[in-house]
Amino acid sequence: MTDDLPPQSDPAPPPAPPPPTAADHLDGPDVASLLESADAETLTSLTVDAVGAARADPSAAWLTRLDTLRASLLLRNERRLLALCLQGLVEVALAQSRPDLAAPAARTLWGVRELLDQPWKAHQAMLLLAQAQEASDDPGAAEATLTRALGAAQKLAPAGNVVPASAAAARTLTQLGQLLARQGRAAEAAEWLSGAIDLAPDDETAATAKAALAALQAR
Repeated sequence: MTDDLPPQSDPAPPPAPPPPTAADHLDGPDVASLLESADAETLTSLTVDAVGAARADPSAAWLTRLDTLRASLLLRNERRLLALCLQGLVEVALAQSRPDLAAPAARTLWGVRELLDQPWKAHQAMLLLAQAQEASDDPGAAEATLTRALGAAQKLAPAGNVVPASAAAARTLTQLGQLLARQGRAAEAAEWLSGAIDLAPDDETAATAKAALAALQAR
């Protein structure tokens, strides 16, 4: 009778465990040695994955992980990866209402972008720094940073960069106008916002400035 039984198939193998994520690597007990010994390709992949995951989930845990990664990249003098990590760190710190962490990270990001000769990204870092300074209850520092950022945007205009430089300047004026509006300086705010509208070279930049001016006038 046993010969008539159907043959039994081998049991299915257990599913393979998922590959470790950036969070797994950065939460591991040997994270320091991992980051110290990782080759360039591994370090690049880990940084890109970590910043992407942090932006998708700007949590306190990712704030800690990115700060760990930042320290290692700084020691290894990996400036391009450090800039990417700092960008994510600033964004997560602001999302977590931690301007005390966002402001120094943004200031470092600005410096790294300048060392890398990336003036457009350096300008973006200045705007992030001003945002963090205002969140740190230091509107005077934020205003000074935005004034300097406006000058930096104007310097980007030569050599055929008039349109993107105008957009950068308009974004700076819009942020400055919004800052002044929140400080109760409505007349100055309206002047800067009107200037942003006049300077904006594209519909999106102009629309942002117009919305800010409309919000000011509706108060």
